[in-house]
Amino acid sequence: MDLTGDLQATREEAVEWAAKIATACRCRQEQREFMDDAAG
Repeated sequence: MDLTGDLQATREEAVEWAAKIATACRCRQEQREFMDDAAG
């Protein structure tokens, strides 16, 4: 789950969403991994 409250299936998906948010908000986005993808 990211800070927007969304659950991302993969790190790549999270990066894609962060890029969309950064573009829309015209600001940098920071990503933090809460658990390893394999931990599911």
